[in-house]
Order: sequence, then structure tokens, then C-alpha cells
Amino acid sequence: MKKQIPIFIAGAKSFRDQRVALKAMANDLNTEFSDQKKDVVIYMCSYENFGDHQQEYNQFIADVADLVIFVLDGSIGKHTEDEFRLAVSEYKKEDMPKVLVFLKEFDQTTPGIQKIQHLLEEAFGPEFYYISYSSTEDLCTKAKERIQQHVNRYQHRINTIRRAIAAGFVFLLMIACFITATFFSNKDNKTRPEPSLIFVGGGSASNYLDSCYHYDVRHNKQEKNSLFINMPSLDSYSLLTDWILEHKNNDTIDNSNNFFYPISLSASSATPKLFTQDLKNVNELSDNGIIFSYFMGYDTLCVHFCVRDTAHFSILKADTIDTDNLIKWLSADPTIVIYTTRDHSGTFNTYDVLLDSIFSKNGIAGTRDIYYKENSFKELFDKKKDNGISGFVVLASNYYQPCKIDIFDQENPDTYYMRYLKHNDRIQRKSMNIYFPALRISKTHTTYQIPTVAQRFINAVDSTVKLQDIYEINTIRDTMVIHSLRDPED
Repeated sequence: MKKQIPIFIAGAKSFRDQRVALKAMANDLNTEFSDQKKDVVIYMCSYENFGDHQQEYNQFIADVADLVIFVLDGSIGKHTEDEFRLAVSEYKKEDMPKVLVFLKEFDQTTPGIQKIQHLLEEAFGPEFYYISYSSTEDLCTKAKERIQQHVNRYQHRINTIRRAIAAGFVFLLMIACFITATFFSNKDNKTRPEPSLIFVGGGSASNYLDSCYHYDVRHNKQEKNSLFINMPSLDSYSLLTDWILEHKNNDTIDNSNNFFYPISLSASSATPKLFTQDLKNVNELSDNGIIFSYFMGYDTLCVHFCVRDTAHFSILKADTIDTDNLIKWLSADPTIVIYTTRDHSGTFNTYDVLLDSIFSKNGIAGTRDIYYKENSFKELFDKKKDNGISGFVVLASNYYQPCKIDIFDQENPDTYYMRYLKHNDRIQRKSMNIYFPALRISKTHTTYQIPTVAQRFINAVDSTVKLQDIYEINTIRDTMVIHSLRDPED
């Protein structure tokens, strides 16, 4: 029988669209869990389920919910505040429900924001943190990540129990003796299960890892309990810092709550600021952990053109196209559709810089369609063929492009081109990186402990890199570097 994980969505009544989107995301997650043969099913309740019966809200939060998600913008109402205080009170007494706070991005600190920050600090202390979101889509993406973490921890416990039970049927007496001995041994030695790997990040970095290092995170044979979650690089960084904060009070990373370990696969060269930009207390993070990085190599940027107008062909005669020519062409013809990856992805951020923020300029912003990952070229063109377009471009790279390169017009096959992007007479590349967290051994030493799953993964990628359990900050060399989370941005 599947375990039901009840989740309550709290927030203003006016946030109906956000609640609908979150519930739709939950349905998609349940489908994924079923396909993955996970023994869980989540269900979300909100204002729509209870109406104005506040007592039923409170009972669900206090007695039923495993997780309470607070969706806030620049203010918090009295009822939502009461629900927050109730959830925090129950969590501190029973370790349930878990509480997640999602706060809409803001440019300035208003009295409403100050009230929310004060409420969080009062509940969780000066090291509190919240998860910022920019849109409903961004909210759902980040909520999905946290729910998957929650479910992964639960599934890990269930799998452990099942393996013990299965072994018990075969060697009942032996296992009984072993469990008894192990219990007392672990009590003294603090032996704990090894965490599962969660790979998070973009498609180009994961494809690069597979193609160049023969490590497939989507169908992982080396770490069978691992999971790959496709998300923009910038979003994946927050999971690393979340992990450090979650373990900040632990004496060691080998503890009973440590059921997952995140590794970010990124097409961006991250600075310390990118890991800490959403955090209230940066010092709290750097006091307890650090982010390691491993450089894999480079991915070359390439632009795919599917155009019908022969007037465009003159700029496509060479094997490369200059950024200035590309900007002029896209600016001059608003009927050209631009396909990109999602905001915050390493690929999109690279193009956004090289093309001088062309996507925010008048006449261009409306022609951008986001996220082409699952599309073939023919499907991209068919989506727009009835809207009077003259063609489209896909801003991609060698390792990040639509699943299938096909010719969308069999009668005019010469209307497809692939060209490498040049800037200042140099073909442009983006760096492929791996980021993973480590915890400080003690407050008084700059010594960090790396989990064995991270050591095993890096060694599988590059056998020349020999990681150890413990690292002093001044002993890192070769391709391994440390991002000090207190350092200013380069």
C-alpha cells in the first residue's frame, strides 16, 4: 500500500492561480513516482478544499499534513500568519509538519517584507532562510524540487526496511542476531546509511558528462539509487546551500537524516554570490560548509537556423555567425521566432550576455519561446507555421539542442543551417562544471568532510582525481577548487 503524503498550501485567497498550478504539478509528480515505482502518493489541500472553515485548516495542519507550503508575496495576512505559527509550533513539538516558505522576489524591503522576515527570524532564529520565486512557473519548479527531496528521504527509509525484511525471511535467525549486534554497535559507533545522490542541473552539462566521461546520470548504473532532476543551473545551486543549512547542527554528515546528497551539473562558472544571493545570513552558511567545484571542459555554442526567406541566406554562407550580425538580423525581423532554454539556465545566461540582453528590448521580447528541450525541429516549426513567421532560430550548443535534428521542409531542405557563434573573432564556448557541498568539521578549523558518495562519483568521472574524506582548505589543488562563500564576487 502506498504511503500518502499530505501537503497543505497556505497563503492569500487571491493566490488561486498559484494553488492550481501547484496541484497540477503534484499530479505530474505522482505520475513520475508511479513510473519510478515509488511507494508514495502526494495530495495537496488548500483553501479550495476547506472554504472558510478555519478550524478545519488548523486541524489539517496540526494533525494531518506532512508538509506545509507557504506562498507569500510582499505581505502576510492574519490568517496566514496564524497558520504559520501553528505549523512551526507543531514542527518544534513533533518534527512534523515540515515548513517551506516561498517568497516572491522583491526590489526593496517594504514594511510587509520586514514583517515576514521578522516572523521567520522569530520562528527559526537568525539563520532563517526562505525560497524566492519570480513567477508561478518558477514557484512550481522550486516546490517540485523540495517535494522530491522529501519523498526521496521517505523512500530511502522504506527501501532500507524492505531490504531488511526480505533478508529476514531467508536468514531469520542470522539476521535477528545481526540486527541485535548492529544496533548496539551502531549506538556506539554512530554508523549511518549512505546518502543517495541527486543530480540537479541542465541538459547540456549532463549530456556532456555522458558523452565525454561516459557517466549517464539519467540511467545511472554506478549509483542505482540516484535521481536526475533537470532544472536551470541557478536553481540547482540553491539545493547545495539548502543541504549545508539543513545539516548545520550535525556533528557529522553521516547522520540518520542524511538521505540524499545533491550534486549540481552546470553550464555556468559560478561565483560565490550565485550560491548565496537568496540567503539572509551568508555567514551562517559559510560557518558550516563550503562548495567544491570540478571543471569538466567546454561546450561550443551553435545556432540552428530554419528560415524560408532567401534574403537571410547571405549572412549564413560562412561556417560561423558573428554576434553583431545575429543581433541586427533578429532585431530587423520580428517574425523570426527565437527558441531558448529556460531563464537561469547556463546556456541562456551565456547567450543573454553575448547578445547584449536582446531579449529585453522592444520588438524582440515577444518573439522568444522558452524551452525547446523535448522538441524536434519539425515540431518547433509546426507550432508557428500558421502564424506568419518567416522561420526560427534555436540558440543551443553542441551538447544542448533539440532531441532530433530533422529538416522541417522536405521540399526546401537547404533552408536549415547550423552555425557556430563568434564574438570578437572568437568562437564562443561555455564551461561544463560540477558543484558539490561539504561540511565544516568544526567551527574552529577550516577542515571539511566530503561524503563517500561524492568521492566515488568524482573518481568515476576522473580517476586521476583522488578525493579524501577530510580536506584542509589549503590542500586543494589540480582541478579541485573551493568557493569561499564569504568572498566577494570576482
